[in-house]
Amino acid sequence: MTNPAPPFRFLDLPREIRDLIYDYALCSFSHYKYTVEQHSRVHVQAPLRRRRFLGTINLLLANRQIHYEAYSYMLKTNLFVRVESRGVNIKYFLHGHAPPIHVLEFYERPDEARLERVNKFPWYAMRVWIRGHYLVSEQRFGKQGYWDIVLLREDLGEFCKRLEIERVPETQSGVRILVEIGPCGEEKTGIKGVLNEGIQKQLLMPVQEGLRGFQDITIKGCTDETLTQKTIQAVEALVYPEPNATMDKLKSQEDASTEAWLQGDHVRGVTLCAAGISTIARLCVLRTALVRFQETVPNFGDSLVRHYFKFHLCMARCLHTSLSAPPPQQIHAKDNIFNICTSIVRILDYLFTIPSKFPIMVSSRAHTHPDQEVASAHYLMAYALRLCDDRYAAVVAGNKALYNIKMAVELYPGNKDYEEEKRVVEDWLDSPSRP
Repeated sequence: MTNPAPPFRFLDLPREIRDLIYDYALCSFSHYKYTVEQHSRVHVQAPLRRRRFLGTINLLLANRQIHYEAYSYMLKTNLFVRVESRGVNIKYFLHGHAPPIHVLEFYERPDEARLERVNKFPWYAMRVWIRGHYLVSEQRFGKQGYWDIVLLREDLGEFCKRLEIERVPETQSGVRILVEIGPCGEEKTGIKGVLNEGIQKQLLMPVQEGLRGFQDITIKGCTDETLTQKTIQAVEALVYPEPNATMDKLKSQEDASTEAWLQGDHVRGVTLCAAGISTIARLCVLRTALVRFQETVPNFGDSLVRHYFKFHLCMARCLHTSLSAPPPQQIHAKDNIFNICTSIVRILDYLFTIPSKFPIMVSSRAHTHPDQEVASAHYLMAYALRLCDDRYAAVVAGNKALYNIKMAVELYPGNKDYEEEKRVVEDWLDSPSRP
């Protein structure tokens, strides 16, 4: 009979190696991989995407020393933050820009099952309370303004950057924020012992760097008064970026996105375009807020309009070329083709009708872009409408596609791709199989 192998002496490993194992077993959460089409959803409300816990807590049951080491490491690493919103519908305040905001759990009334899961989290390092003016809350949101969100500290920065109070101007003076560091209620988990000044700074920095324009914020539980006051001042400020630096950043993003499109790196190209569009959208809402407070607003002129046009066009081009990408990137599923084509239509609709809610963009209606670029936009619109015809309103799609391809040929005569697409569209419209 062979002798059994001796047990592995886990505690003989150096503490650094044991910490790596604790990190893998107790601090691993899923990361959602976004497709090129999902990256293009820049004019929608930012989605909340739940992370899944990938580890196992059985390691805590091994023995007393491992439990103490692993539990302490888990408390310091998994810093959970709970966001509670009352009278403010979070969906209205999170602006759209890929990728999504990752959370561990969220509850929206009347989903009592999710509320129970939210309340089961045994510890919170920090809570953020968002309260809306009661009159505005009842009239605008009703029962929809009731949210509870649990997220990791590493995801808090993205959440704060997306939370734009300026998008709902009538609630500007009625939203109050309370940030409370430390456990709430009876504390039995040991989280209070790990919340030293270093951890407190980690928790407050996403708030300090992300939130802007909230005029009523209170911070409790921070032992560093200087950090507290600095965070409050940053959150209350409405700082408009310096024009030259902003234009240089947008130009760099535009060049990089065009290069990514030419190289066939569709996801990177669309992501860069989405970031540029989001920056311009934030400038617009900031401008509106500053005008409301009678502050001086720098003039970006037509440069901002030009970048806005180029980002949308490049995004549509990346989506278009992704349809004919070589394997394994090639799009095969019919549903995916439809989603990409409808995204192209949505993006170019925004391009041709720039929203009047952005006052800074109004001058774009009189701004002329190169005929070659406008023709490209019309061609992409016709192409996308033709491919998603079976689910789009058939008559509307056909007439719109024909108009767009005729505009492309008129603006840029002699282009063989445009002329071929015009022939295909005309044959498609004459086909007896079309409804």
